[in-house]
Amino acid sequence: MAESISQRLSATTAYQQGLEAQRNAFAEQLTSATEAEPQPATGTFLQTVRSLAEGAITDHRAAEELSYQAVRGEAELTDVIPAILNAEQQLNTIVAFRDRILSAYQTIARMPL
Repeated sequence: MAESISQRLSATTAYQQGLEAQRNAFAEQLTSATEAEPQPATGTFLQTVRSLAEGAITDHRAAEELSYQAVRGEAELTDVIPAILNAEQQLNTIVAFRDRILSAYQTIARMPL
């Protein structure tokens, strides 16, 4: 019973550390994005979408592999949780992007000719 409680506390602590790390990373990205000088756009829209999707797939696979390693006892929970949160954030970004594209398409489709 005590071991189960300590495992739950350990998992909760790891989750909290992962959330804190994710929050710090996001704050750092936001700070660096606002401080950086605007760069001219490079590449096409398709290349941007492709790189976004490839990044999300890579992050998802990395999180999945870390999860498998944790199940086998080869990885720490403190490594797994930030990876999963990052993959989830990537997925949410892609879904939001898709929703905006569909909304724009529907608005254009409703325009009278």
